[in-house]
Amino acid sequence: GMVNACEYMHSLSLFVTCASELQQMRLWSVHMRKELRFVGQCAVDVPGNSSITAIKASERLIFQRDTLRLLLGTRSGHLVTLSMPDLDGLKRLDDFETSAPLRLHKDGITDMLVLPRSNRVVTAGMDGQIISHVLGDDELRSKSCYVGHQRGVCSLAYCPGYEIFVSGGFEYQALCWAENLPSSPAFPLVDTVQP
Repeated sequence: GMVNACEYMHSLSLFVTCASELQQMRLWSVHMRKELRFVGQCAVDVPGNSSITAIKASERLIFQRDTLRLLLGTRSGHLVTLSMPDLDGLKRLDDFETSAPLRLHKDGITDMLVLPRSNRVVTAGMDGQIISHVLGDDELRSKSCYVGHQRGVCSLAYCPGYEIFVSGGFEYQALCWAENLPSSPAFPLVDTVQP
């Protein structure tokens, strides 16, 4: 199927692509001579689901470098975690451990980011929710919600120097959030020249 999500895993020097049906994941190695080499492909087998179509298609893919986990956000609002083997284990692509899907959003996950200092994962969805969470081995350990968007949230951007992130959605202004203060109100970014 069509490739819906791509990510570069820096510490492993690999590109990963995921097909929209969530059935194929392909890995590409980056060599010293700046050429890409196809490593292989594997099926994304989600435990506890007899029908992969219940999870719907992949929407966003992000690599959590410290834990060697690949996080897959879906159009149905689920988060699937793929635990990566070490670099030698990538030769046997069936070694990926896939978590049971966590339903975080009522609608599709549109963007994700990993907050480097706290190693929390932030997801944005078409349901207007921004959720920050810490993932355990296969479960959600803690969760915080950033409330301020009235409609869907399309994108997120993070500034590590100030520990803030900005979200953009269907409103006419972006919202700015303090990373560690989910209960505080968002600061709207208003263009004073062209309001």
